Amino acid sequence: MYIPYCYLQACLDLHISLRDETCARCRHIVRVRNLAVALAKEEGLPAERTEVVELAALLHDLHDWKYSGSITAGAEASREFLSAQGCPTHVIELVVSTIQRIGFKDELEKGAASEVWPELAVVQDADRLDAIGAIGIARCLTYGGSRNRVLHDPSVKPRHTMSKAEYMDTAAKQTTINHFPEKLLKLKGMMKTTAGRRIAEERHKVMLDYLTRFFQEWEGQA
Repeated sequence: MYIPYCYLQACLDLHISLRDETCARCRHIVRVRNLAVALAKEEGLPAERTEVVELAALLHDLHDWKYSGSITAGAEASREFLSAQGCPTHVIELVVSTIQRIGFKDELEKGAASEVWPELAVVQDADRLDAIGAIGIARCLTYGGSRNRVLHDPSVKPRHTMSKAEYMDTAAKQTTINHFPEKLLKLKGMMKTTAGRRIAEERHKVMLDYLTRFFQEWEGQA
Protein backbone atom coordinates (compact mmCIF):
# COMPACT_ATOMS: atom_id res chain seq x y z
CA MET A 1 0.00 0.00 0.00
CA TYR A 2 1.21 3.50 -0.78
CA ILE A 3 -0.51 6.64 0.48
CA PRO A 4 0.02 9.50 -1.97
CA TYR A 5 1.52 12.68 -0.58
CA CYS A 6 -1.64 14.53 -1.65
CA TYR A 7 -3.60 12.65 1.05
CA LEU A 8 -1.21 13.92 3.73
CA GLN A 9 -1.20 17.49 2.45
CA ALA A 10 -4.98 17.41 2.15
CA CYS A 11 -5.21 16.47 5.83
CA LEU A 12 -3.28 19.58 6.81
CA ASP A 13 -5.23 21.75 4.39
CA LEU A 14 -8.47 20.46 5.94
CA HIS A 15 -7.45 21.64 9.41
CA ILE A 16 -6.35 25.02 8.10
CA SER A 17 -9.57 25.50 6.13
CA LEU A 18 -11.72 25.06 9.25
CA ARG A 19 -10.45 28.38 10.67
CA ASP A 20 -11.68 27.61 14.16
CA GLU A 21 -10.05 26.40 17.37
CA THR A 22 -8.95 23.25 15.57
CA CYS A 23 -6.89 25.43 13.24
CA ALA A 24 -5.06 26.87 16.25
CA ARG A 25 -3.99 23.31 17.07
CA CYS A 26 -2.28 22.72 13.73
CA ARG A 27 1.18 22.84 15.29
CA HIS A 28 0.08 20.15 17.77
CA ILE A 29 -1.07 18.00 14.87
CA VAL A 30 2.24 18.42 13.04
CA ARG A 31 4.20 17.59 16.22
CA VAL A 32 2.11 14.45 16.80
CA ARG A 33 2.58 13.42 13.19
CA ASN A 34 6.37 13.86 13.47
CA LEU A 35 6.53 12.05 16.82
CA ALA A 36 4.34 9.22 15.57
CA VAL A 37 6.47 8.64 12.49
CA ALA A 38 9.63 8.66 14.64
CA LEU A 39 8.09 6.20 17.12
CA ALA A 40 6.92 3.95 14.30
CA LYS A 41 10.45 3.83 12.91
CA GLU A 42 11.97 3.08 16.32
CA GLU A 43 9.36 0.40 16.96
CA GLY A 44 10.13 -1.21 13.60
CA LEU A 45 6.73 -0.75 11.96
CA PRO A 46 6.75 -1.51 8.22
CA ALA A 47 6.02 1.18 5.65
CA GLU A 48 2.36 0.25 5.16
CA ARG A 49 1.64 0.52 8.88
CA THR A 50 3.58 3.78 9.15
CA GLU A 51 1.41 5.26 6.41
CA VAL A 52 -1.70 4.50 8.46
CA VAL A 53 0.04 5.99 11.50
CA GLU A 54 0.69 9.20 9.59
CA LEU A 55 -2.91 9.56 8.43
CA ALA A 56 -4.32 8.83 11.89
CA ALA A 57 -1.91 11.30 13.50
CA LEU A 58 -2.90 14.04 11.07
CA LEU A 59 -6.63 13.47 11.57
CA HIS A 60 -6.76 12.50 15.25
CA ASP A 61 -7.85 15.93 16.51
CA LEU A 62 -10.36 16.74 13.80
CA HIS A 63 -13.48 18.15 15.51
CA ASP A 64 -12.04 17.34 18.95
CA TRP A 65 -14.91 16.83 21.42
CA LYS A 66 -13.50 19.52 23.74
CA TYR A 67 -14.20 22.08 21.04
CA SER A 68 -16.99 20.52 18.95
CA GLY A 69 -19.03 19.08 21.83
CA SER A 70 -19.43 15.81 19.93
CA ILE A 71 -17.59 12.56 20.65
CA THR A 72 -18.39 11.13 17.20
CA ALA A 73 -17.87 14.14 14.91
CA GLY A 74 -14.13 13.59 14.48
CA ALA A 75 -14.35 9.97 13.37
CA GLU A 76 -17.29 10.71 11.08
CA ALA A 77 -15.53 13.67 9.47
CA SER A 78 -12.32 11.64 9.04
CA ARG A 79 -14.18 8.81 7.31
CA GLU A 80 -15.97 11.26 5.02
CA PHE A 81 -12.76 13.11 4.21
CA LEU A 82 -10.71 10.00 3.42
CA SER A 83 -13.52 8.58 1.30
CA ALA A 84 -13.61 11.81 -0.71
CA GLN A 85 -9.85 11.47 -1.26
CA GLY A 86 -10.34 7.98 -2.70
CA CYS A 87 -8.52 6.27 0.14
CA PRO A 88 -8.98 2.45 0.19
CA THR A 89 -11.80 1.27 2.44
CA HIS A 90 -9.60 -0.98 4.60
CA VAL A 91 -7.23 1.93 5.26
CA ILE A 92 -10.12 4.22 6.17
CA GLU A 93 -11.50 1.73 8.67
CA LEU A 94 -8.12 1.22 10.34
CA VAL A 95 -7.49 4.98 10.54
CA VAL A 96 -10.96 5.66 11.97
CA SER A 97 -10.72 2.80 14.47
CA THR A 98 -7.39 4.20 15.65
CA ILE A 99 -8.77 7.73 15.99
CA GLN A 100 -11.75 6.48 17.99
CA ARG A 101 -9.49 4.86 20.60
CA ILE A 102 -6.71 7.42 21.04
CA GLY A 103 -8.31 9.56 23.73
CA PHE A 104 -7.57 9.49 27.46
CA LYS A 105 -11.32 9.43 28.12
CA ASP A 106 -11.68 6.23 26.07
CA GLU A 107 -9.06 4.44 28.14
CA LEU A 108 -10.87 5.55 31.30
CA GLU A 109 -13.94 3.78 29.94
CA LYS A 110 -12.39 0.67 28.41
CA GLY A 111 -9.34 0.23 30.65
CA ALA A 112 -5.74 -0.54 29.76
CA ALA A 113 -6.56 -4.20 29.10
CA SER A 114 -8.57 -3.37 25.98
CA GLU A 115 -7.24 -4.27 22.54
CA VAL A 116 -4.27 -2.25 21.28
CA TRP A 117 -2.75 -2.59 17.82
CA PRO A 118 0.57 -1.14 16.60
CA GLU A 119 -0.88 1.92 14.84
CA LEU A 120 -3.00 2.82 17.87
CA ALA A 121 -0.09 2.35 20.28
CA VAL A 122 2.19 4.62 18.27
CA VAL A 123 -0.29 7.44 17.58
CA GLN A 124 -1.67 7.35 21.11
CA ASP A 125 1.83 7.57 22.60
CA ALA A 126 2.74 10.45 20.27
CA ASP A 127 -0.40 12.37 21.22
CA ARG A 128 0.25 11.82 24.91
CA LEU A 129 3.91 12.77 24.65
CA ASP A 130 2.82 16.14 23.26
CA ALA A 131 0.66 16.60 26.37
CA ILE A 132 3.61 16.33 28.77
CA GLY A 133 7.04 17.91 29.21
CA ALA A 134 7.71 21.58 28.42
CA ILE A 135 5.22 21.67 25.54
CA GLY A 136 2.63 19.94 27.69
CA ILE A 137 3.02 22.53 30.46
CA ALA A 138 2.58 25.35 27.94
CA ARG A 139 -0.46 23.70 26.37
CA CYS A 140 -2.05 23.06 29.76
CA LEU A 141 -1.66 26.68 30.88
CA THR A 142 -2.84 28.00 27.51
CA TYR A 143 -5.96 25.81 27.49
CA GLY A 144 -6.83 26.67 31.09
CA GLY A 145 -6.54 30.35 30.30
CA SER A 146 -8.69 30.02 27.19
CA ARG A 147 -11.43 28.52 29.35
CA ASN A 148 -11.07 31.15 32.09
CA ARG A 149 -10.15 28.35 34.46
CA VAL A 150 -8.69 29.21 37.88
CA LEU A 151 -4.94 28.61 37.84
CA HIS A 152 -4.72 27.13 41.34
CA ASP A 153 -7.00 26.91 44.35
CA PRO A 154 -5.73 24.75 47.24
CA SER A 155 -9.32 24.22 48.40
CA VAL A 156 -10.18 22.43 45.13
CA LYS A 157 -8.69 18.97 45.46
CA PRO A 158 -7.61 17.00 42.37
CA ARG A 159 -9.78 14.10 41.27
CA HIS A 160 -7.28 11.24 41.35
CA THR A 161 -9.77 8.71 40.01
CA MET A 162 -12.37 9.58 37.39
CA SER A 163 -14.85 7.84 35.16
CA LYS A 164 -15.19 8.86 31.54
CA ALA A 165 -18.32 10.84 32.40
CA GLU A 166 -16.57 12.67 35.23
CA TYR A 167 -13.60 13.51 33.01
CA MET A 168 -15.90 14.95 30.35
CA ASP A 169 -18.00 16.94 32.82
CA THR A 170 -17.11 20.52 31.89
CA ALA A 171 -19.39 21.85 34.63
CA ALA A 172 -17.26 20.31 37.39
CA LYS A 173 -15.11 22.76 39.35
CA GLN A 174 -11.58 22.43 38.02
CA THR A 175 -8.25 24.23 38.20
CA THR A 176 -5.45 24.27 35.67
CA ILE A 177 -2.85 22.94 38.11
CA ASN A 178 -5.12 20.05 39.09
CA HIS A 179 -4.95 18.85 35.49
CA PHE A 180 -1.40 17.64 36.21
CA PRO A 181 -2.29 15.02 38.88
CA GLU A 182 -5.66 14.29 37.29
CA LYS A 183 -4.22 13.43 33.87
CA LEU A 184 -0.78 14.60 32.79
CA LEU A 185 1.25 12.90 35.52
CA LYS A 186 -0.52 9.62 34.72
CA LEU A 187 0.47 9.54 31.06
CA LYS A 188 4.01 8.24 31.59
CA GLY A 189 2.57 5.03 33.03
CA MET A 190 0.09 4.69 30.15
CA MET A 191 2.61 4.58 27.30
CA LYS A 192 2.25 1.55 25.04
CA THR A 193 5.56 1.52 23.17
CA THR A 194 9.13 1.11 24.37
CA ALA A 195 10.15 4.27 22.55
CA GLY A 196 7.23 6.19 24.07
CA ARG A 197 8.14 5.10 27.59
CA ARG A 198 11.73 6.22 27.07
CA ILE A 199 10.78 9.70 25.91
CA ALA A 200 8.07 10.03 28.56
CA GLU A 201 10.58 9.54 31.39
CA GLU A 202 12.35 12.84 30.70
CA ARG A 203 9.19 14.77 29.91
CA HIS A 204 7.59 13.53 33.13
CA LYS A 205 10.58 14.80 35.12
CA VAL A 206 10.24 18.24 33.49
CA MET A 207 6.67 18.46 34.82
CA LEU A 208 7.63 17.31 38.32
CA ASP A 209 10.39 19.92 38.48
CA TYR A 210 7.98 22.60 37.29
CA LEU A 211 5.33 21.68 39.86
CA THR A 212 7.88 21.63 42.69
CA ARG A 213 8.97 25.14 41.78
CA PHE A 214 5.38 26.30 41.22
CA PHE A 215 4.23 25.28 44.70
CA GLN A 216 7.36 26.79 46.29
CA GLU A 217 6.67 30.12 44.61
CA TRP A 218 2.94 29.87 45.35
CA GLU A 219 3.79 29.72 49.07
CA GLY A 220 6.42 32.46 48.72
CA GLN A 221 9.21 30.03 49.58
CA ALA A 222 11.37 30.60 46.51
